[in-house]
Amino acid sequence: MPDPITPDANPNPSDAAPAEDKSLLDGGTPPLSVSEDKSILDAADAVVKEQTDADNKRILEAKEEDLSPEDLAKKPELLKAQADAKAKEEADAKAKVVPEKYEFKAPEGMTLDIAAVEKVTPLFKELKLTQEQAQKLVDVYATQVKSIHDAQAADFAKFVESEKQATIKALGANYKEELSYAAKFLDKFANPKVRELFNGSGLGNNIEVIKMFIQAGKLVSEGKLIEGKVDVAADRSAADILYDKK
Repeated sequence: MPDPITPDANPNPSDAAPAEDKSLLDGGTPPLSVSEDKSILDAADAVVKEQTDADNKRILEAKEEDLSPEDLAKKPELLKAQADAKAKEEADAKAKVVPEKYEFKAPEGMTLDIAAVEKVTPLFKELKLTQEQAQKLVDVYATQVKSIHDAQAADFAKFVESEKQATIKALGANYKEELSYAAKFLDKFANPKVRELFNGSGLGNNIEVIKMFIQAGKLVSEGKLIEGKVDVAADRSAADILYDKK
């Protein structure tokens, strides 16, 4: 009788014992541990960084007499980098502290609304905002206020120009001559503050206001405008003056 056929111990290659893990980096480098969210190159960078950090630590902690000339030349640079890192760490820690008093800076071309700042400061402290975080909120608020102000100014400018064009149209082809009468009246009776009031409010372009000044200016030109004078006697009371009692 023929001998029975004995199957191989591992007929399926997938069932074979795993081969020894080989590193992608030769020269005694530890095997790379590649996570799902990192590439092989990322893992290689991590290994190199770990080796560099270990070498830098060795140079910083060793006595100078135990270092090679290359290490001695490198040590001042490492000491400076170490000091800079420590300074940055301290600055970052300080920046996270809630200040006793916030010191805000207004954006260029703007002034701080002190009343608004004083109102929100307790809220900033309650939220434990750092100086930097609070300043960012102030900057956003100031930018928004400026945007609103600019929009309002643009709308007012459009309104004033619209009033101006409507007045010119209403006065007709001889509007310049008509306006000269208003100018005569203003030159005689209006001081700079009055002019500023009319210009700032937009009334300086209103047709009804302009007509009034034109009429007054014509009276001045014709010599018909009489300036009122009140002769106040020392022995007359306010009631006597009001009701024209003599």
